Amino acid sequence: MEINETPRVAKKSKKKKSRPRLSASGKPIGRPLGSFKVPQAEPSVKRRTSYVDDGVHNICLWKGCATEFTSSDLFYDHVKTHMAEYGHRLRVCHWDDCIREQRPFDAFYKVQVHIRTHTKETPFHCKAPGCLKSYKRLENLRAHALTHRELEHFTCSVCQKLFADREDCENHEKKQHASKNSRNPYLCLSSQCVKRYADPSALKKHLKNNHPQLLPAYEAREYRQHLP
Repeated sequence: MEINETPRVAKKSKKKKSRPRLSASGKPIGRPLGSFKVPQAEPSVKRRTSYVDDGVHNICLWKGCATEFTSSDLFYDHVKTHMAEYGHRLRVCHWDDCIREQRPFDAFYKVQVHIRTHTKETPFHCKAPGCLKSYKRLENLRAHALTHRELEHFTCSVCQKLFADREDCENHEKKQHASKNSRNPYLCLSSQCVKRYADPSALKKHLKNNHPQLLPAYEAREYRQHLP
């Protein structure tokens, strides 16, 4: 007597979906599933095509490098190559006898600004004709540039505050010195109410809560008649 045995089919085990960890407030902790961190690009040094020997004697003191240069531009680029070796991980100044004593910064760009106190590099040059001023920080250059624009200053007509840009001056006057009516032009349609609002949606909400009988007038856009 023949017995036909049917082969057993292995049951597929269901994989449990991993659930994200949640904080006490119910918000997910960490990066979303399936995502990954994009690595930051390493900083590159833009080398100049030619260097001028300006006769200034410079010595690189980055970790005792002691390389000497007679071209300031070549010296600046050389120091930047030391910094590029670490990439964006660099948070410490390795210049010999630095007063920070290798206390770390919280951002790479702050190291770039700090190193100029050692190299004396001033990469931000004034573009005004006949002016040879240059600065280590961009904000210092912008403050200096105002001295060349005395005739271009824009003055607030109310408080006499000076602005270097016409648009900034106009925005200041609108926000600081505009009357309450001009800031809130939408007047309530009720003759017994003096409420004003900055936009029509706020006016509609006010009418719905306090004067529902005037909503048809609002839909007919009668509030436009009271605009200044």
